[in-house]
Amino acid sequence: MEILIDTSVYLDLLGGRVAAKERLADCSRAYFSVITLGEVWSGLPSGEEAGQRKKTFQAFYEDNGIDILPVTRKTAEHYAHIFRWLKNEGTSIPANDIWIAAVAAEHGLALATSDRHFKHIPHIQLV
Repeated sequence: MEILIDTSVYLDLLGGRVAAKERLADCSRAYFSVITLGEVWSGLPSGEEAGQRKKTFQAFYEDNGIDILPVTRKTAEHYAHIFRWLKNEGTSIPANDIWIAAVAAEHGLALATSDRHFKHIPHIQLV
């Protein structure tokens, strides 16, 4: 199974949580969204420590052969569809997570996440 790794699962992996490793056990290929890069980088502290954490993150995705998927016009179409559906349902989730779900939908990827609000998005397989 090919998966898109959400920020929450990356942070779980970084923290050594076994459940996060188990989510990826059946994975044949993994990806990050460029949105996840932004989320991880925006959470970095300033100064020298930020540089080291950024290198740790980069080493993680490079060492594990994880490609970074961009946001495209097709992603925007999926975003709009998901956003409208959630709005009609009266459900709100963070905008970045809608973008991440849109990337997963565009590429037909399962989403590895520990954020429960993704379950409100139709047609996204969660792992």
